[in-house]
Amino acid sequence: MKNTAAQKILMAVYLLIAAVMYLFNNAYFTLGVDFMYKFVMAVLIIAISFVVFLITANLARAKILIKYILVLALPNMAILFVSLPLWAINATPLETIRGGIFSELYQINMIVAMAGILYVFGSKGIWLNLAGMLAANLVSIGLLIADAGLGAYLQEMKELIVTFAGTVGPLAAASELHEITFALGAVIPFVIFTFFEQKNKGLTCLFLAVTVFCYLSGLKRMGLAALGLAFLIGFGLEALMRNKNSRRGWLLFAAVVAMALVYVYLVFVRNGLFDYLSEHFNVDTMGRRNLNDLAERYYRVTPDFLGWGGGFVSSLFRGLPEGSILALHNDILQVYIETGFWGFWLWMLCYIFIRVYFVAKWQGAKGGILCLVYAAYVLATASTDNTIFYVYVTGAVAISIMGYRLEELEGDVP
Repeated sequence: MKNTAAQKILMAVYLLIAAVMYLFNNAYFTLGVDFMYKFVMAVLIIAISFVVFLITANLARAKILIKYILVLALPNMAILFVSLPLWAINATPLETIRGGIFSELYQINMIVAMAGILYVFGSKGIWLNLAGMLAANLVSIGLLIADAGLGAYLQEMKELIVTFAGTVGPLAAASELHEITFALGAVIPFVIFTFFEQKNKGLTCLFLAVTVFCYLSGLKRMGLAALGLAFLIGFGLEALMRNKNSRRGWLLFAAVVAMALVYVYLVFVRNGLFDYLSEHFNVDTMGRRNLNDLAERYYRVTPDFLGWGGGFVSSLFRGLPEGSILALHNDILQVYIETGFWGFWLWMLCYIFIRVYFVAKWQGAKGGILCLVYAAYVLATASTDNTIFYVYVTGAVAISIMGYRLEELEGDVP
């Protein structure tokens, strides 16, 4: 769409919908089935984008985005595909099956919504979506400051950063929009690695500064460690791939290594990783030892383990008293328990290797590197949290992948 008054109005509408989607993170309403507001807002984005498509009919852009949607949704479709026979074999209750289905549909819905934003606004949609996340985060922080005062908030922020999230005061805890924090972390590599490709570097710096501020407001130690790993992988691959003749080979090799390391991590977890860290290094695992003990009886890291089907792990926490831990806080382990040995390798193939292969094919080496960087960030955080199933993180990764070089690729579509 051209930069007209109509587009500016449309941009304001999308920004408002996105901000509402990100602000009401866990809110839902009931129509026989519980629907989360973020799911409804994503559907609204898809609907408006489809109307715009009917008016503008940019087939070249639509064709590109549909290819991206299919590739990015493959991991979710793999979980559903593997789960179908497992639900039948294990006589899984309908409530658990419904939870497993909706979990994947939420992810796919968000991917399509991000594609809708990109269809309407092109690569600028990345920044519009980021603005929506930041607006929601800043509104949350602003309400806290209005209630408690700027000085009190900044003091807690200082303690949070200085103690590396060791001391989390009530204001810092209240300002933490957990899912958005991790999603912002997924966007930071895109901003850094593509900085010199952005036309308006002043605006890019402003976005980066506000993003970092919001990210630090909800500081997560594992999030910072994951970002460090992501940057190490990104810059390392850029250095290795200066030789154009070996670029594709290095990328695919790195993808295979990543898959192997994820499985090795599972083996370590099964053999007492969190117990070892706690006993020998006095690491506060925040209850993950107990969660791992709970999960141990339900899986083996051997080829004969077939899995329980999507939704199973969440069902273990259903009906617990208020204040209880309501998630496994290890999405890598959750995917493994639900999909089994062979299903997990299929999922990793879709989540890492196939994504990197096709994105590198379409965008070139740098696009492939960024794809692997995002995967490393999400998987590192998912080793101790729920980021694989966080729809905001899924959306942030999806829009960053699909939006990179989008206008350039349009010119190559026959």
